[in-house]
Amino acid sequence: MAEEDWYYAEGETPRGPFTRDEFASLAKGGKIVSATLVWRTGMDDWRIAAEVVPHLLSAPAAPPELRLASGVPRTGRPPAVSAQDEAALLQTGRYARGDFEADTAERGVASFGEAVATCFRKYVTFSGRANRPELWYFVLFNLIVSLALGFATGFDQDRSDVANGVWTLLTFLPSLAVSVRRLHDIGRSGWWYLIIFVPLIGAIVLIFWFAKRGEQGPNRFGPAQI
Repeated sequence: MAEEDWYYAEGETPRGPFTRDEFASLAKGGKIVSATLVWRTGMDDWRIAAEVVPHLLSAPAAPPELRLASGVPRTGRPPAVSAQDEAALLQTGRYARGDFEADTAERGVASFGEAVATCFRKYVTFSGRANRPELWYFVLFNLIVSLALGFATGFDQDRSDVANGVWTLLTFLPSLAVSVRRLHDIGRSGWWYLIIFVPLIGAIVLIFWFAKRGEQGPNRFGPAQI
């Protein structure tokens, strides 16, 4: 049977992994008290030590408000680790690199329908990140609609211009929002979108940035997307 890994939360910082014996020593020594949030391999979520290892505790319970204010993410996966700690844990042979990436990533848009639905749901959401499919599928959707409007108007220049103008107004904000989120995904501020006003060069630079893969780890705009 594989050895379990144990963690405990110190403020907002997860500590570990520890073996069961190491964890027991910390509890006996008073480092872990009744209200300390703990997690071990196989648990679905963090729980207070009093519910998990009451027999190991020797220190009095901390005030409940400290536990509630801890700010530790509620997750069923091992806490995120630093790059240095990750390298050390990978060398043990007990982990794969994906075990740690999952802690700081969220699933992004993966299909045409998801992209369209997400962009309209986040109509004016300029925070967070957007992966490449989310942006490019929405661009494709707008091209398809523009072509359909052309057919519907018989490609009459005046009628087609009016129809496309109305559609452009309806999709301006979600298009701008997903563009800003896409810039966030590569670690750039949304204000870089203004480079589009630089003739020719600005559009080329934006297309290049929009085609780049997002940063693999979390950045100041949010968790990575997988």
